[in-house]
This record gives sequence, structure tokens and C-alpha cells, in this order.
Amino acid sequence: MIKVRIQGTDGKECITTALVDSGASENFIDKAYAEASGIPMQQKTTPRRVLTVDGREVTSRPVTHDTQIHLTINFTTKKISGYTVS
Repeated sequence: MIKVRIQGTDGKECITTALVDSGASENFIDKAYAEASGIPMQQKTTPRRVLTVDGREVTSRPVTHDTQIHLTINFTTKKISGYTVS
């Protein structure tokens, strides 16, 4: 786990702790955390299931929203897309 700075497309920032999973196929953020932090989300037209490495479905609900943020780790900032998970 590392400290990161997240900036939403609306310019709001927060510093938080993140878990980095270098084997993950996508970027994920907890939907309740995104809402509480003011991170803008866009409704997906079709919900998406989340699968584990062995193909089983994750027990959380399907992904219903996308988000785009600027993520800063140390002094490197990247614009990333992610899925919000309930």
C-alpha cells in the first residue's frame, strides 16, 4: 500500500492510501469512496461483471459507473480510467 494523490476531472484532490495490484486487468475504486471524495462518475450504458483470475465472478455487484482521475504517485502523474465497484 502506498500514499497517492487523486484529482478528479473537476479539480478536487484528496490524498489517500492505495493498493497497487500489478497483475490487475483494470483500475478499480470503491463507489462509496468515490462518492464521499467527490470523484465524478459516469453511468455505464451496460453494467460489467468483475471476474477473478480463475474466471469466477466477484461477489460484489456489477460495475455500473466509470471514472477518470489524475493519479499521482511520488512525482509522476497519469490520467487513468477506472471502474467503481460497490
